[in-house]
Amino acid sequence: MNATEKLDAARQTLEGTNVNSDEFFRKFAKLCGVEDPQQICSGDLEAARFEDIEECGVPTIRARRIARIFRGDDDTRRHPENHAANLTAIQLVDYFDPDNHISPYGLRLKKATNDRRCLVYNKDGTLNLELSKQLVDEIVNLEYPERDTVTVNGIPSQVYRVGERPDRFANENPANPGTPLRPNGISDAGCEWAVLPLEIQQLVYLAVRMNEEDDKEIDIFDRVQGKNFAQVAKRYPQASVKFQEHEKLGTLPQLKIRLGGKKINDGQNDPFKTGHRVW
Repeated sequence: MNATEKLDAARQTLEGTNVNSDEFFRKFAKLCGVEDPQQICSGDLEAARFEDIEECGVPTIRARRIARIFRGDDDTRRHPENHAANLTAIQLVDYFDPDNHISPYGLRLKKATNDRRCLVYNKDGTLNLELSKQLVDEIVNLEYPERDTVTVNGIPSQVYRVGERPDRFANENPANPGTPLRPNGISDAGCEWAVLPLEIQQLVYLAVRMNEEDDKEIDIFDRVQGKNFAQVAKRYPQASVKFQEHEKLGTLPQLKIRLGGKKINDGQNDPFKTGHRVW
């Protein structure tokens, strides 16, 4: 709603009360620094608190309702797509909900940032609004390249894309690297990888990555299900040797991936890329 529509809605809200709407608008206009209520702009309305409206003679409950109208809360709830479309990339951060990244605000923010890293989370998992806005401004308005990490209180922190979260991981499908298993440990192909020991899953993962195994997932699972490590290692000798190397170094693949994004540390848990352990 524009300013005129909001003022009309406020007038309707005052109907049935003992408040003279014309007198209210005159008092409110003075708070905004103008004489004529028609000079009140949208910015004035959005900045108004219910206490300001109450000060103009409106009962508390009606004042709260009018404040919501002035802020556009009702319009936001009813038409979030329209509201998101009118926000700048920086303003979208205020309305972005990490738990619902496919909301109109999340989708618009993802598009505005061209799916680049721009979000920073606090230790408790909440979004760091100030720093995230700074990064959005950098990549969208100032056209700087995205950052992989930023320093927060002297400690390097990872920067995430819309849809990525630092606190949401899933077990990785050993026969289909890069894809998550369901919470019950079953893959989309119906294979119950969770019933197998982790070391066997890691061995299968290595065999697939080394192209020592390239069959369909369900066939791979049928071959290793019910087998012990020695039996599976005999089938994949090259992967077995690689497994022993990484076991000594403490760099075995952890088979964890971040939901909604790329692998942990963008593949740094891939022993063939870095050999660094994921902590």
